[in-house]
Amino acid sequence: MGEEVEKSGGVFLIPRSPWGVLFEGIGIMALGIVLVAWPSASLSVVRIAFGIFALVFGGIQVYDAVSEKEENKWWRVPLAMISIAAGIIALAWPDATERVILIIVGLWFILTGLILVAAGLKLPKDISARWVIVVVGAIAFGFGIYLVVNPSDKSPNEIATSMVVLIGIFAIVEGLLMAFYSFLLRRVTKSLEA
Repeated sequence: MGEEVEKSGGVFLIPRSPWGVLFEGIGIMALGIVLVAWPSASLSVVRIAFGIFALVFGGIQVYDAVSEKEENKWWRVPLAMISIAAGIIALAWPDATERVILIIVGLWFILTGLILVAAGLKLPKDISARWVIVVVGAIAFGFGIYLVVNPSDKSPNEIATSMVVLIGIFAIVEGLLMAFYSFLLRRVTKSLEA
């Protein structure tokens, strides 16, 4: 099975360390719990937190794209570019309105979701962890659509509160999926080494 997976070019989504994926999932889940527990966080806190998260996430994608030896890592480049651009815009535009921040965050989730779904579907069917990537991508895409079409007739406080809670819920779900994904990756990595 390991040879078939390597020949099909599907290993490109298997990181070297499933523990790294687990810790990333736990970190995202912790961020989600903090946001859900603190829904009154101001929009500037959300903007800064998102900007830092997007930059770090983009940086991780750049590092992984440079350090991985597999050829099929096409999805990391646009993911890194979109994440870094969104992070810079969020941090460099302190006077952005609530609606603009919703659109920036929503577009990031939409594009990230599409890339993750495409990357997950590109994996060979014999890699059981691929569905987790597709599910995370689909949730991100749907969440991004919701943020972009969210009605703007709400007050700034209502928008900020609902945005904080929604991002928190999404982060908890994504963190749980990533933690589960890390266990699947450990199993797949062990089967490839055998």
